[in-house]
Amino acid sequence: MVIINDLDYQPFQSLVNVDSIPFVIPECTITKKQPNKTFSEIQHLITNGRQKEVKKLLRIHHWPADNMIRSQLWSALCKQHNNNNMTEGFYWDLVIQLFGTKELPDKTSILPPFVDSKHRHIYHLTAVGKEVADRVVCVLGFACPDITYSPAIYSLVSLFLHFMPEEECYNSLTSLVSSKRLVFMTQTKSLYEVTWRTVMRVTRKHASSASIHLTKFCSATKMEHVYTDWMWWIFQGLPFHHIVRVMDCYLHEGIKVLYRIAMAILKLFHKNSSKRNSSWALEALNNGLEATLMKFCRQIPVSPNKLLKTAFNIRALSSAYLHRIFVKTEMSMKSKAIVSNSHQLIRSRSSENLPTSQSQVNIQLLSHTLSTRELFTLWSWLPMRITMYQPVLLYTTEEHGCSLTTFYFRVEQHEPTLLIIKTCSDDVFGAYCSTKWLERNRKDDRGNRTAYFGTGETFLFSLFPERSKYPWVGMENDNVCHSNELFMAADSKMITIGGGDGQAIWMDENIRFGKSDSCSTFNNPPLCPGKDFEIKVLEVYGFGGISEVVMGGENVLQTISTSKYDTYPGIEDNEEEEELAESLDIHTEFGVRRQRSHTSVQLERLQRNMIKSANVRHVKWELTPVSLTDEEKAELFPKKDISHQKKNYVSELSKLLKACPYLPMNPFREYSKYDGNAQLGEATRKYGIFITMLNLERRNYPMQVSIIATAKVHDLIGLVCWKCTIEYPDCTLKDSVDCYALYIAEDDGEVDFDFPCLDSRETVAKFGFGFLAIVERDSKLAPTTSNHSPTSQEGNSVLSENVNTKAQQQLEGELNKLLAIEAPLYQLYHVNILNKVRAKIEIHLGISGQKIELDPVVKQRSSSKFPWTKQKPATYDMDCVVACDLTETKSNNRAVLRLVYDSTALSSSIGDSAPSQQGTAAWSNFKHHDFEAEQKVAEDIVQKINNILELRCSVRRQEYILLRERKSHRRRSFHLGPR
Repeated sequence: MVIINDLDYQPFQSLVNVDSIPFVIPECTITKKQPNKTFSEIQHLITNGRQKEVKKLLRIHHWPADNMIRSQLWSALCKQHNNNNMTEGFYWDLVIQLFGTKELPDKTSILPPFVDSKHRHIYHLTAVGKEVADRVVCVLGFACPDITYSPAIYSLVSLFLHFMPEEECYNSLTSLVSSKRLVFMTQTKSLYEVTWRTVMRVTRKHASSASIHLTKFCSATKMEHVYTDWMWWIFQGLPFHHIVRVMDCYLHEGIKVLYRIAMAILKLFHKNSSKRNSSWALEALNNGLEATLMKFCRQIPVSPNKLLKTAFNIRALSSAYLHRIFVKTEMSMKSKAIVSNSHQLIRSRSSENLPTSQSQVNIQLLSHTLSTRELFTLWSWLPMRITMYQPVLLYTTEEHGCSLTTFYFRVEQHEPTLLIIKTCSDDVFGAYCSTKWLERNRKDDRGNRTAYFGTGETFLFSLFPERSKYPWVGMENDNVCHSNELFMAADSKMITIGGGDGQAIWMDENIRFGKSDSCSTFNNPPLCPGKDFEIKVLEVYGFGGISEVVMGGENVLQTISTSKYDTYPGIEDNEEEEELAESLDIHTEFGVRRQRSHTSVQLERLQRNMIKSANVRHVKWELTPVSLTDEEKAELFPKKDISHQKKNYVSELSKLLKACPYLPMNPFREYSKYDGNAQLGEATRKYGIFITMLNLERRNYPMQVSIIATAKVHDLIGLVCWKCTIEYPDCTLKDSVDCYALYIAEDDGEVDFDFPCLDSRETVAKFGFGFLAIVERDSKLAPTTSNHSPTSQEGNSVLSENVNTKAQQQLEGELNKLLAIEAPLYQLYHVNILNKVRAKIEIHLGISGQKIELDPVVKQRSSSKFPWTKQKPATYDMDCVVACDLTETKSNNRAVLRLVYDSTALSSSIGDSAPSQQGTAAWSNFKHHDFEAEQKVAEDIVQKINNILELRCSVRRQEYILLRERKSHRRRSFHLGPR
């Protein structure tokens, strides 16, 4: 007899009708050599991470359904996948927030939309147990609104409530939903369709006899409909004792157990229905295959032990293999959906087109404009293929300033983009732009720049005060004229979206003022009531996958900042790195975690290092040999008598006190209370303030100031002066705040004197500018000249030319730094690969900081006149790549580039950069690929790859450069040697 250690636990909860559970004689699985394990023994294996031993024990130990071990075992198995560490009472807080009380509601609860009303199986729960199951499912739908279709959740809740309390049931279920390592259930209707298609594909290959046997009872066209109920063969058809044993393995191994059980049911049905005069075969012919399979599951002629043994005896069904089949099936379905709808350019109207939980987290953390409801509305309007990606904030006026140049620099390479405008009147509207903004520079055959560009996938929308979408008029009307195809236009002075009899959205070069009219391209009314509007916030989003460097764990910003400025004095690592290292995850409201990227913190640290580096002066010392006599040397270095001089030592503390003699009596000390960094729970605003009283080098870098939103402009000026006296003690300021004023400034530090200074009596929350400049009153920074003589004019022109040259060099340096920072970010290019016979094959060239991917375009035909020209997908580790150069520039504005890689290192693991042995490197080891693309695209690819190679500095690249120099030297020696 097996004795359970914890006798306090009962086999079933009080919500279960024990009398309705049929009695089954338990299988004799206890032997002297192998007794059943207790929960404490299995818990010890789970704690030590011995997953394979746990899997083996769960498969061979057949505890009966009324065994008390499941009251603890199931909860422990769920928590191992994602221990979200929910505080005690967290579930009841959600219950009170949703229902208002902990008591069960009198009326029937409205279940979330992911529940299938036809499949609400409660097994042996009482009426009260059914109400508890409804409440748990409602709370889960409230906590996870991104789950759109997952009918298996209700069955899992009912099974959990047989063995664990209500709160423990919810915690276990959330662990399965948020599991990252294994998949336990699908959360959309499209993914549920992928599961039954996966079962069908795997059955046809690994249980082919059973699959062929099913075709005797129904046609091939109806066979797909049979597989759609595969999950209900298990949760609805199998007896309770069989389901409980399946759950023992399912909670540890994931959905692959259900795949195996479904295949085992088909194999057993084939075995019992293929006999002569089989009653099951006659039942399938008379009543249909679907009803017969469900009846067979209810009356399954094998024990739970035999069912599991049949399922786990199916070979070659590893988790990796099933995942590959699942992904291939999913991509096949998506590609068919895109191809079938590509000629119409009409968005999907499915209710599943909702943002994922990660998309909600991304936008809610970055956006100051969108609420959750507005996010759901906007996401449902996007094309289906775009909803597969995660939104990335590319540009916002609150962080990057109000400049059209900055807008183009950060946005023009991305396609598509989403523009969201919030006016000072709190109107929210925008546009989905399907084409790159770089197309504004495209020229026609005559060399003229195209005015309008874009495609019919572009649309307008309004979120507040009204919610409306305005698609292209050509979606419903085939007879369109030129005025109905004016989608996007842009230049250095403005941005326009929508044209023809008016402009739907127009913004000026300062991204401050705009207007909205009705236009014939989208047939829209004005998007804001007054037509003219003032921009409060502009946000632009792009769409990408997990291609960010910070998500891959590569901290490029820190590498650049520490490697470029480590020789400067005063720029050292401090305790900030320890603070960043202690905070690894961001916890959302419902227990989901994601890795913290620290991108904004890294950029601020890089900016501080650049400010410090501006104070460093480099002096070029050239030693000029001069011969001096002894008398001249004596005059240069005369000896002094220091025996009677007193030594006066001044400590460093004395020097600091002397530099800041009136620091305790700082006249601006009273404004320190408005510092937003010292406030908790209050709304704050962040500004970049340019200090015009500093010298030219330090003036170009803004000082970041955070202030509470309720403070006035007068208080902001005092806070800036207080911070300035601390960070720049050598800067002399006047004692009164009234001597200074705040002006609007560009992100490059240029002060806009065309607008008046900010009213010191207004609150700072009224102004939405990202950059300001503090200026002494009655003083302008514009240069003035009082001497008009030719000599002074010539000197001024030379000075202006030098300043412009220095500014241009500084701008080029900043652009190079930004290109170096963004080089490791993943980017996809559309190019042609050239093989040996010069046949062009279209491919997608994906470049990141870790690898280069060559993926042929899907539309290429499987059969070709030249079969050797078919390109296969390939991946090259970045450590294997040694060079990338332009080899040819053609007259049709296209160019050829060559990518050189080390063929001997392709078999090594990713990241293996071990140097080759001395003398083993040979020129024949290096192979190459030739690609053809537009000249601008080819130059971008070469620059991006070379920036990455310079950052990595692999050993193979050094060997290649050395061999290339030796080869070039031999050629020169051959041509220039003696004849």
